[in-house]
This record gives sequence, C-alpha cells and structure tokens, in this order.
Amino acid sequence: MTSTRWEGAPISENLLHRVVARVGEQCEAADQGRLQEALKPRAAAAEVLVVEVDGSQLPIRGEEPWKEAKVGVTYRHDARANAPIPKTSRYVAVVGGLGNFAPVLEEALEVENIDEVGKVVWVGDGAVCNWTLADQLAPDAVQILDWHHAVEHAMDCAKILLGEESPWLPLWQRRAEELLAAGNPDAVISEIMDCLPLIDSRRRDRREALQAIDDLVRYYRTNANRMKYRLYREEGLPIGSGAVESAHRHVLQK
Repeated sequence: MTSTRWEGAPISENLLHRVVARVGEQCEAADQGRLQEALKPRAAAAEVLVVEVDGSQLPIRGEEPWKEAKVGVTYRHDARANAPIPKTSRYVAVVGGLGNFAPVLEEALEVENIDEVGKVVWVGDGAVCNWTLADQLAPDAVQILDWHHAVEHAMDCAKILLGEESPWLPLWQRRAEELLAAGNPDAVISEIMDCLPLIDSRRRDRREALQAIDDLVRYYRTNANRMKYRLYREEGLPIGSGAVESAHRHVLQK
C-alpha cells in the first residue's frame, strides 16, 4: 500500500480515496448555482461573455476504462482589445453525457447573469450536439466555428486528394486560410468543387477522394453562418476554442 504525506504525517491511499470520494459526493449533491457562486461570486453582467464546450474520453479505474466527459468554460472578453479579461474564467465539468452536463452549465450561465449579458459568443468545434446545446441555453448567442477546426477539415481533404507527403499541402493550406479569413466559405467550396473533374477515374482511391470532397463541402455548408471570420475579427470576437481545449488537460486529465 502506498502513502502520501499531509503536514508531515503519512496518509494511506485508502484514507485519501475515502476523503476524495466523500467530497466528490457532496459536490455532486450540492446546488450547482450555489457551488458556482462559492467558487466565483456573482458579478455584474458582462459586455461580452464567451462560452466554449467540448467532450472527450476520460480514463477511469474499474471495469469501464474510458468514460465520456464534458467540460465547459465561460470567460468575459474585451472586444476592444480582442482579448480575454483575466481571472474571469468559470469552469464546469461532468463525467457523463450531454443530459448530465446541460443543467450544470446552465447553472453556471445563470450565475453569470446570461440574460443581462450584452453579447454571448459560443465557440465550438462543429459537433451538432454543441450547437444544439447553444440553441437551448443561449439562443441569442453568436455561434462561431472554431477557426482551427475549419482549417483542419480543409487539410484532411487535401491529404486525401494530394497525398500525406505532397509538397503542395502548404500552398493548399495558405489558400484555404486566405479564403476563410475573408469570411467566404462559399469560395472555398467553389474551388474544392473545381477539383472534381481533375480526379482521375483510374485512381484506386477515387471513391475515397470523392467522399473527402463531399464531407468537406457538407461541413462548410452546415457551418457557413458560423464562419464569418472577417466580421468576427472586425468586432473583436474570439474565433478559437483554445480555452476549452486547455481545460481538458488542467481541469480533467491532470
């Protein structure tokens, strides 16, 4: 049996496990709104409140080695400086699905006085459940597709069409970023569609290549209203979901 030390005295692993389990049960049973206020007191409504949500698989002891986990972060944003306001982040996390997570996030948003916020910005990776949650909890929010995911999807398509080691991949990425930065996903779609006649019918992976184009076009068309990046930048709004990506590591995994 291993042990650790607390104020110089050794503590057994079993004792540590029991204490953590008891505190965890108390947190789960607590009123989430009161818990959020205790962690970070309620303040006047923000001018701009950013919400980011993501899901991942978390390693768990026991018979089920992996479980779904949801984590969310809200923070106040200075649109004039286009930067987060320090020390305004609020985190929520649940080991479970969207049904378990939604009410916990809703409580955090209520503590942030969401109904009085000047502008709510919801940044996500494109998962349908993310936008469904946004429509449910913040129906007036500006929904923004994470910039890096938008570019990543373009590159996933490029790697199938051109090959993983193609020297043309950097050029493809620069062109995609140029068009996306202009807030014009339709232009990207148009240039992607121009690739169709160039796909050799003799290619062994022709079906895969056509599927890659179809997937990218569908993804961009579905999220077109969330990809007005030029307008978002002009308004000083964030276009990346790095805060919640980081939260996976420092809130859950570590």
